[in-house]
Amino acid sequence: EFEIIDKQGHRKWVEQQASLLLNADEPLGLQCIVKDISDKKEAEARLRESQRVTQSLLDHTREGFFMVDREFHILLVNHQARLGMEMLAGHPVSTGMSLFDVMVEKDKPVARANFEKVFAGEQVEVESEYDTPHGKQWIRISHSPVRNAAGEITGAAIVTHYITTARRQAEQLRDADQKIRAMLSSSQEGFYMSDHEYRVLMINEAGRDLVYRATGKEINEGMKIVEFIGAARIRGYRDLIENAKAGRRQEIENMVQMED
Repeated sequence: EFEIIDKQGHRKWVEQQASLLLNADEPLGLQCIVKDISDKKEAEARLRESQRVTQSLLDHTREGFFMVDREFHILLVNHQARLGMEMLAGHPVSTGMSLFDVMVEKDKPVARANFEKVFAGEQVEVESEYDTPHGKQWIRISHSPVRNAAGEITGAAIVTHYITTARRQAEQLRDADQKIRAMLSSSQEGFYMSDHEYRVLMINEAGRDLVYRATGKEINEGMKIVEFIGAARIRGYRDLIENAKAGRRQEIENMVQMED
């Protein structure tokens, strides 16, 4: 294959094939066939450019992305996914490699089971924890089947989301919530917290006891506090909550009849 310039000055790609002509094993000459392959070359160039643009877009996303065929060969992998794989595998990762050559051994049985579901047409999402040189990392892994023009499943597309920060924040919130609940449970003063729809988010035992003694009804988280307030005081209570939502602190005193 080589490039030529035609009579009009246009660049063309041609393919030349040559074969030896023989007569009783004696060479007579050469037969040459020249074919214009400019369209083929242009199509190949467009395909390469499309692949380059696609790879560039994928490499600049925050999520990891890769594709495998049904034999688990890596067909496509972006920068983020490659970094994660190489960190776990300890060696370079490239297309054509088997996904299971870059996976942690303990994760392989679960991964095979997930891919079986994907190749059956399901979408699968899991969260996994990994020990890395940077400490424990949490990743959410989303699997989707890849189909050809005939609708046949030919592989899987995988998107990875690093959720370590979110997991740590959730754990910190749970720890803080447990500490607050432990502190409030030992308090002799009633306490509750509600959202903007008056739904109880948190209430301690002293608060439950006060509500029960005042109304004869048990209150639990998720219930609306306004259902336990008498009609005569509901207007004042709503004003109190609106002031709190506006950032204004307010104290009120009420007299209620308590049951022993």
